[in-house]
Amino acid sequence: MIKKILPLFWVCSTVVFAEESSARLTVGINLVSDFQAYKGHNVEYSVLPTIFYDNDLVYAEGDEAGVYLINDDQNEFRLSAYYDGSSYRPSGSLAALDRRQWSVMAGASYMRITPFGGFKLQLARDVLNRNDGTVATMAYLAEYQNGPWLIYPELGLQWNDNKYNQYYFGVSAKESLQSGIETYKAKSSVQPYANLTVDYRLNKKWDVFTNFSFNSLSHEQYRSPMIKSHHELESTVGLNYKF
Repeated sequence: MIKKILPLFWVCSTVVFAEESSARLTVGINLVSDFQAYKGHNVEYSVLPTIFYDNDLVYAEGDEAGVYLINDDQNEFRLSAYYDGSSYRPSGSLAALDRRQWSVMAGASYMRITPFGGFKLQLARDVLNRNDGTVATMAYLAEYQNGPWLIYPELGLQWNDNKYNQYYFGVSAKESLQSGIETYKAKSSVQPYANLTVDYRLNKKWDVFTNFSFNSLSHEQYRSPMIKSHHELESTVGLNYKF
């Protein structure tokens, strides 16, 4: 449930068709399997529509959209908003806790593009007042191509402030009274993540992809009485069509 790494694929999907006009519209659908670190539910499934469009001024990349302030061969500076699918439906021994909901994060990102890959910084804040938190990521992205196959690895670190962690990992005094679970006040934290996207281009119109995201929870997150595992895994399979 840590911030979804899917936006990497949205960038990659644009690159797949780079030899054609980037202003064309691509739509798709994907199935997400989220193997959460929470106690209770083991796996959450969701089906999400996606949309891709980029005319070098504005863009939509799956669950993210925004505008370019700088966009050249070596630099991308963007203002954006994206869907943060982090969520939890309490069950089992945690059934009396409040539900943690998804939100929309808005902020800015900068990526430096080099012959060795992309180096990206992103900062965003909750704009739906659900977690009222702020997150920041620092990541390295690369691209490997062999015929119709494209492979996109990403390695990064994510920082969550105390409000973000408290919403998704903390237990309030009210929740403690209604559930009997010990209160827990979460602080800010940093955790590493890894992401791998494999895309196969069927033809000029269709491509299929799979994505695997691995998150290693910080000590601050793992100490929560809501958590049973040090790690989370998310897998995605999808299909895209370009008009």
